[in-house]
Amino acid sequence: MKNILKDIKNNCNQCDIDQVIEFLKERGDFSYTSETHREIYFFYLETLKEWDCSKEYARLVTCEMFDICESNFYKIIKKYR
Repeated sequence: MKNILKDIKNNCNQCDIDQVIEFLKERGDFSYTSETHREIYFFYLETLKEWDCSKEYARLVTCEMFDICESNFYKIIKKYR
């Protein structure tokens, strides 16, 4: 982690947060899998809030939208809680 911060400090002095994130993506510090899992987690939370539905229904919608099985869904949710 220290080396990542050092790399950002050396290469992104005048960057805003979007540029820093792009820099980290280019260097391979963010994986596609972790981005996808975050998208799934936040989609689930927004479904609960916006649709005012049960957790079961939000889970089913999320699993269908992202084409994942329920066991993967539970692993993702557990990871980010």
